[in-house]
Amino acid sequence: GLRVGRVAILIEHHKAGLELLARHGHPMKGRVLTDHESGRSDQVVVEWEVDSMADYEGALEGLMASADAAREFGAWMDKLGEMVHYSVAEQWTLH
Repeated sequence: GLRVGRVAILIEHHKAGLELLARHGHPMKGRVLTDHESGRSDQVVVEWEVDSMADYEGALEGLMASADAAREFGAWMDKLGEMVHYSVAEQWTLH
């Protein structure tokens, strides 16, 4: 779950993550979905869309292959960690 009051910050952070990926040669489509007083409060879904999991894994491997990109991505992940209590990862296939 997201820490209270962090939705707007998370949306901007997600955009920054997409820009980071694109800047290092790994563009992805993404979006953030937020609930409106339904179910658990402060629930947020962050999505990245790729053609295949291999593309996703390749992007992460590519980031880690560059010291500068890895450092930048690590800082991005650290900031993300400050915003959330926990997360649930799900990997879906679009048909």
